[in-house]
Amino acid sequence: MRALIVYEDSHRAYGEAMVGAVRASRPGLEEVALAHLRDLEAALERFDPHLVVSSRPNTFEAGGRAAWVLLSDDPDEPSEVCIDGRHRRLENPGLEQILEIIDETAELVQSGRELRGC
Repeated sequence: MRALIVYEDSHRAYGEAMVGAVRASRPGLEEVALAHLRDLEAALERFDPHLVVSSRPNTFEAGGRAAWVLLSDDPDEPSEVCIDGRHRRLENPGLEQILEIIDETAELVQSGRELRGC
């Protein structure tokens, strides 16, 4: 499974920390990459991730990813998670919740069944 973490330049250090933490916590993950928000569309084409974690919604290819996490910029506003076409909201998700989303997505990808996109 491939995961793409996307952040604005102003939050690059946070993105690098998240990528490092995911790699350390999930060494079996095929690949985790970091991209700048301005490069999101190109990164989607080049990297073809199963999961995207970003502060922007999927406006590029609705239904094109197994999972998409829309992280809220405002800690008082919920973030939105879509996995296999199912949506839910999370209040200010931390690393543990992101890792759970990665695990859930990886299980679905490894199942080999056709996934509804996000």
